[in-house]
Amino acid sequence: MWRTTDEKLQQAEKENRLDDLLLEESYNNFKECLDMDPACIEARFGLIYICGHMDKFPEAMEELSILEELGIDDDRIDELKDNIIKMTNPDEQDDEEDEELPQKKAKVEFVTIPPFVTEGEITPPFKKVLDDIFNRFDKDKDGHLSLKELDSFHRVVNGSPIAQSTVQFLMDNFDSSPQGLSSDGFTGFYIGQTIGDVSETIKDLKQLGFNADLSPIPVQTAPTTTKVPTTATTKAPAPTTTTTTTTATKPSGAVSPKASSTTTTTKPTTAAAPKPTSPTTATGPAKPTSPNRGPASPTKTPTSPTTNKSPASPNKSTPAKTTQTKPPPRKK
Repeated sequence: MWRTTDEKLQQAEKENRLDDLLLEESYNNFKECLDMDPACIEARFGLIYICGHMDKFPEAMEELSILEELGIDDDRIDELKDNIIKMTNPDEQDDEEDEELPQKKAKVEFVTIPPFVTEGEITPPFKKVLDDIFNRFDKDKDGHLSLKELDSFHRVVNGSPIAQSTVQFLMDNFDSSPQGLSSDGFTGFYIGQTIGDVSETIKDLKQLGFNADLSPIPVQTAPTTTKVPTTATTKAPAPTTTTTTTTATKPSGAVSPKASSTTTTTKPTTAAAPKPTSPTTATGPAKPTSPNRGPASPTKTPTSPTTNKSPASPNKSTPAKTTQTKPPPRKK
């Protein structure tokens, strides 16, 4: 985008047709380009040029200061700065003690963006993080990021392969060698990006495993799931019910019982604690089946004590009748 805009400006300047509409359009294009890539040096030079034509001198000086902070060694910086000073102070163009412009420059030179930059200088924690990232992608440990290593870095940060134009931009504007981008060049790129748009740096750091406060993002591991064995559920068998019925038989000479006694006992077959059952209620006392044999044998299952409403009368023995036989009469 910046190339097309720059070409249009150069052509318009040759033809002496730089109007406000073209300047405004170019200004917006350069700003958009820097939003996409804060480290784009040519777009920043273009923005400074436009700011000078639009009388936005403070903004132009701030952009020049950013270029100086990035360590860009380019003769255009001093040239643009001199032109801006001449335009802002036509009568005192040689006055080195200008008060306004140094103050505006100082605001950028001593910029502080915690925790990345303090008074225009990179902080030790940020430098350490950048060194760790650089070493992570410097696979051959030669102190440079080769084209292949830069591509790996770009895929992690942006999710796409690196463009040749981006590689060329990095090599042209930051410390590099035929081996690739150096550690200082890598650091310089991120200083410029942070000053230009700190949100881009924060986004990159997140993709690389760091929080905005430069602390490492904890690695989340998948929780281990332990399968619990399925326990088969066995239904308890139905409890066995034993019913004992004792029937009193009316003995000779005994009082007839009014009712028979029925005792029901439930005996569970499982090892579980048995549920309490209702106490057995006897409707009447059990009677002996024979007056001479005593009480009936008790059942095996204990029963609730019963209260005899009326004790049975003891058996009375019936005496045998004695028949006297008269002797036959004596014969005379």
